[in-house]
Amino acid sequence: MGATLVEIDIRRSGDGHLVVFHDYLLECRTDGQGNVSDQPLAYLQSLDIGYGYTFDGGQTYPFRGLGVGRMPTLQEVLETFPEQRFLIDHKDGSIETAELLVDLLQDLPPEQQALLYYWGPDEPYVYLHGHVPAVTRFCAQRSQVKRCSLPYLVTLGLCGFPEVCRGMGVGLPVEYTKYAWGWPYLFLKGLSDAGLRFYLMVDSGE
Repeated sequence: MGATLVEIDIRRSGDGHLVVFHDYLLECRTDGQGNVSDQPLAYLQSLDIGYGYTFDGGQTYPFRGLGVGRMPTLQEVLETFPEQRFLIDHKDGSIETAELLVDLLQDLPPEQQALLYYWGPDEPYVYLHGHVPAVTRFCAQRSQVKRCSLPYLVTLGLCGFPEVCRGMGVGLPVEYTKYAWGWPYLFLKGLSDAGLRFYLMVDSGE
């Protein structure tokens, strides 16, 4: 659909692999049970990840049976799409997961590292940045967006964006653009002048 950056969620398996999966509990969407982080990769990749999806309150499950064995590892995704920009959402926020992420990303070519963005807590990001500095911090959590955009908004663009946010990626849901003073041109110029990369966050084809 033309997206320039795709968000993916990662979790740690019980035997030290990073899988691309959103939920904490497997029974939310799959035919499995338990926490993702308690289960080995072989078990996770035996599940039907389409099992629990429903769009009509449980009357039908259109993806049931279609997702067997289709929970990918992060390594598989990065090997399959080496030229794609990904926003890696660190779901559990743990240092243990950050360590696995560093081990994986350090082996990538520098040009692929530079395509990746990280979304997660401060402490794991500091650890990640210390080992793989080419990965960009993505500012999308409410507290981060407020810290980086409030000086600009309250001064109607006169103060620009703070230096502490330089080099970050900034995401703004499309429905919030009406609150961005000077949207689109002055707002985007202010971001560019501050060395920030901007992404409009959308959930639909439109």
